[in-house]
Amino acid sequence: MFQIEKGGGLGAKENRSSKLRWIDTKSAFGSRIRSGMIINLKHKDIDHFLHDAFFFLNPEILIY
Repeated sequence: MFQIEKGGGLGAKENRSSKLRWIDTKSAFGSRIRSGMIINLKHKDIDHFLHDAFFFLNPEILIY
């Protein structure tokens, strides 16, 4: 009859890009090393953040 759901944002499916943001920082060593930050916008649990950050970072690494 009723379903019990747990967690924040019930019924709202958010994609990773609304929870994380990639920011390029100033390159080190004469632009030979690319630097960046992943900014947490909504995660409260570190495990969920790290899981999403891995998938968010992987394409950034493969670009170079």
